[in-house]
Amino acid sequence: MTVLGTLILGLLSGFGAVSTAWSFQPFVDTSNIVTEKDVNQAAASLARVRADLVERQREAQQTESSE
Repeated sequence: MTVLGTLILGLLSGFGAVSTAWSFQPFVDTSNIVTEKDVNQAAASLARVRADLVERQREAQQTESSE
């Protein structure tokens, strides 16, 4: 019984390791095609982050000047 359990655990572990390794190979995954929508969303996100950064820098400068 112990041998059977060890064998099953080994097989499952090996399958998981191989499956994970293959999922990280760039030539296997073809679902990562970048579309114009993806680019526009990334650009909008970057703009929001930059605006937030500028606002936080202003707030920090105002805090420093008021002290």
